[in-house]
Amino acid sequence: MRFAERRKWFRQLERRSYATSLSVAKFTSSSGELLNLEFTPGLHVISGGNGAGKSTTLGALSRCLGVSTNRERDQFSLPSVPAWLAKLEVSGTHNDTQWSAAMDFVAPELVGDCPAPTFYVNPSSETEQILLQFKEDDSPGDLTEGVDPAPFSEDACQLVSYLLRRNYSSIETYEVTAYSEEDDPVPFFVVSSMGRTYDLMGMGRGELSAIYLVWRLNQIPAGSVVLLEEPESHLAVFSQDALVDTLVKIVIDQNLAVVASSHSPGFFERLPNGSVTMLSALPQPAISSGLSTAAVARHLGIPSRGETICLITEDRLAAEMLRAVLARFDEELLSHTMIWYANSGMSGVRRIADELKAVQGARHQVVGILDGDQRSVAGDKFGYLIGDGAPEVVIRGEFDNWRSGAIQNWSPLLPGGAENLIRALERADGSDGHDWFEAVAKECGGLQVFMSACLDLMCRNEELESQAAVLVSWIRSRHRVADV
Repeated sequence: MRFAERRKWFRQLERRSYATSLSVAKFTSSSGELLNLEFTPGLHVISGGNGAGKSTTLGALSRCLGVSTNRERDQFSLPSVPAWLAKLEVSGTHNDTQWSAAMDFVAPELVGDCPAPTFYVNPSSETEQILLQFKEDDSPGDLTEGVDPAPFSEDACQLVSYLLRRNYSSIETYEVTAYSEEDDPVPFFVVSSMGRTYDLMGMGRGELSAIYLVWRLNQIPAGSVVLLEEPESHLAVFSQDALVDTLVKIVIDQNLAVVASSHSPGFFERLPNGSVTMLSALPQPAISSGLSTAAVARHLGIPSRGETICLITEDRLAAEMLRAVLARFDEELLSHTMIWYANSGMSGVRRIADELKAVQGARHQVVGILDGDQRSVAGDKFGYLIGDGAPEVVIRGEFDNWRSGAIQNWSPLLPGGAENLIRALERADGSDGHDWFEAVAKECGGLQVFMSACLDLMCRNEELESQAAVLVSWIRSRHRVADV
């Protein structure tokens, strides 16, 4: 995806003539205080810390705008409204005609309406529900029999590839209606990437959420209002950065008015100033519109791009293990982390870290993360991966324990399940080091998917899980040093 194209989309975001636009939402508290939320065209973000009221604000907007609830997943995930809210009035335009809708939450009573279809979309909870439905089915593959798949368009495939940094040759959707008496379709995704074909049961949560989001938004009619709950959930930091490009393009192409909640500047920091509204709940409710995205990021206490912590590992496999550890134990920290690898052991880590410090000075905190077998050698200047050996040695040992029966009740969330994994392990027996890991990963969904399953297995070992927690805590402490 070319940089010039992305710049063009951002220019069009504010200039496009939208079929539906939101102008202002007026919140009246139970004590009579009036708070205004002013929207920007196309894509507007509601942000704030934990407990600020992002989800409940979307819940109030959902009820005032009359969210389309003919889909079971809309009803499943619709949030509540702020406890302090008595009335809400939302105004805007639709096909050049002014409209307003007012909801009295005390009565309750709705006066007026939004003439545009309105949808609430929560990729995280909706994909969780989808996975649960298919996991509880004895033969989920049978549900697609007799169903013709609908392929993603080439444009949609390219968007997903850009969003996830993975080349997809095809993405197909089987719309399964077996779970709904009203024939409400549940999507079953099958993708082909890097010569492998697998379905949603073998996807990571970030991959599934991204594919689902692109699919879901493309199902929504042009001119609609979309209330979108934390679309960056489960996504790696590079995907959060690409997500805003993806949403801006969809908003423009689909002619949508989207209001998204988010607490991640990595997602919204490149939006035009004024596109993010800041919420707070204590000591009393407050809504701040018209702020710069940089001001919102500072208020949230989240470092800007210039304050990212850089972690250097010994090789690519160590980098993948480190990424999996952070994704499991501290996704927020991962969103402010760059992970690079040296490919030349501890000496390479030292050299690259020293070079980066010399170039970047105090702006970045640069630290080395060594394999576990260096723990007793290199001292407390470095962080250490879990285990007492190189990652591939530690991982292989845990799989040997699993195959021997020493680890019970573990089922890998990998394409083909346990049987495919066992066959892949058997074929790789006799291989050495990195060759072993890469051979198994190639048959089990790729490096990131396989490493996530490896970490899940390793965390069955209390000592390894404790080492992972210590590593994350150590990195977090170094990150705080960088923030001072």
